[in-house]
Amino acid sequence: MKIAVSAAEVSGDLIASSVIKSLKNLDQKVQIEGIAGEKMQTAGCKRLWNMSDVNVMGYLEVLKKLPQILKLRKSIINTFLKINQMCLLVLILQILILQLRQV
Repeated sequence: MKIAVSAAEVSGDLIASSVIKSLKNLDQKVQIEGIAGEKMQTAGCKRLWNMSDVNVMGYLEVLKKLPQILKLRKSIINTFLKINQMCLLVLILQILILQLRQV
C-alpha cells in the first residue's frame, strides 16, 4: 500500500512521525511519501517536498510565497493523482485539501 502524507508545520510533522512509525511497525512494506519534515523523514517517510516550502505564517509571508506555494500545489496534485490505490493522510494544508475536493 502507498500512503501520501501532508504536513506543513512542526506539530503536523510530530504527529505524522508517530503515525508513520506505527504504520511501519504494522507493515514494513508500506510506502509513505509526501510533504514531510525531518521527524517524518526519520520515521520512514520519503520526502517528496519539504514542509518548510509551505510553512508560512501571516498574510505578508503567504503573499510573498504564494507563487511558490501554487506551483508546489500543482506538482503535489499531479503527482498524487498519477498514483493508483493511494491513501491520503492530510494533517495540515488547507490549500491542497480544497484543490483535491475539486478534482
